[in-house]
Amino acid sequence: MADEFEAFCRRYRKALIRHVKNAFDGFTIEDAEEIAQEAFLNVSRKDTAVGWAYLAQTARNLAKNRIRDNQTLKYDHRKNTPLEDDFHPRDKAPNAEATLIQTQQAALNAQRIREAIATMSERVRQAFLLRYRGESLKTIQAKLCITEDAAKSRLSEARAHLKKTVGELPDVDWPTLANEVDDDHEK
Repeated sequence: MADEFEAFCRRYRKALIRHVKNAFDGFTIEDAEEIAQEAFLNVSRKDTAVGWAYLAQTARNLAKNRIRDNQTLKYDHRKNTPLEDDFHPRDKAPNAEATLIQTQQAALNAQRIREAIATMSERVRQAFLLRYRGESLKTIQAKLCITEDAAKSRLSEARAHLKKTVGELPDVDWPTLANEVDDDHEK
């Protein structure tokens, strides 16, 4: 059995190294030899005789595993970069002027939306405020004593009104805004 395996190794060794080297760019001859050696070792543990196809597939799988392992090592290396190398406070600190502009723009957007909501009809505003507080269609339907289609229609009307009045809807904290509008409306 050992003589047969040695003959098998002699017969396919060079072809397997060439196969691995050609199939995977970036592998050196040494890499290909190591993978071929591992493939022969794995094959030697099999109880049954195997052929070229099995040996080549084993080598390809080992090569793919090595590539994955190298990518994981590179990823882990980046993840564990010392803080001093990756942290430059002057580069990462938010610009005070930009922060102020963003805050003012967000306040202006919220005010425009509040004004648009205030001009909605009562029935549409109620459905809209419930929805943007996180209520489901079923809950809106139950609270307003309307059908699901009516709830959908009112929400669609509210979105159309906002788009017409405000334009493209900005990114705002809708649940908080909905509560603020409701509080303003009750006063």
